Amino acid sequence: MERVIIDALEDIPEEKGLIGEVIRFIDDLKREMVPDLNHANKYNKATVGTFFSVRDPQNAMRSFGTFISKIDWAQSESLKTLFEPFSYLGREKPIDNQIT
Repeated sequence: MERVIIDALEDIPEEKGLIGEVIRFIDDLKREMVPDLNHANKYNKATVGTFFSVRDPQNAMRSFGTFISKIDWAQSESLKTLFEPFSYLGREKPIDNQIT
């Protein structure tokens, strides 16, 4: 989910610069001091957490909800990809017309 949030923040013009700087910062930490950030899940969590902590340090957790509400989820390719495996829930999946 964090990767989807990062991608969505990159699509918000007023946040693109900050999220880019945060990504560079986390990349530097990963290379130089925190090799545990080589795990994608931990890297993404650190990126999202750092973004919201820097963006509004006093209200980091409250601002998270505010920024999430700005995201146009209907346009998010990352979100579509994330949920693609569930696209047939509640209906029959089409069968490929392949000759077996």
